[in-house]
Amino acid sequence: MKSIVIPTLTYAIMKHLLLSFFLVLAAGSAFAQVSVANLQPNQQEQSAELRVYPNPTISHFEINDNDLVQQVAVFNLVGRQVKRYSYAQGEKYYVGDLPRGMYLVQLVGNRNAVLTTRRINVR
Repeated sequence: MKSIVIPTLTYAIMKHLLLSFFLVLAAGSAFAQVSVANLQPNQQEQSAELRVYPNPTISHFEINDNDLVQQVAVFNLVGRQVKRYSYAQGEKYYVGDLPRGMYLVQLVGNRNAVLTTRRINVR
């Protein structure tokens, strides 16, 4: 009997895949996503540098400047979108009206490609 060899994935790739699977499963619908392997090398570096701060937050959060981001979507942990914004450099995104808890901030680029998803805590 032959054994199947499965290549070891890095922690970051596994985390991305599991989070993507969770979002699709929880929402009950497919998200338009692109894998990191399909991005150009420069885009990979820029998407890795995306930060959402301050975290935890009380009323708003910001995103460091990045040319790839076009939309900012906020999801609850059930997978329901609770807010959506058009990205603008230096913009503050208001979440003070959301109940306390953990949320997922999805940064979206061209053709609704998800660049990254970050967790934030609203207090």
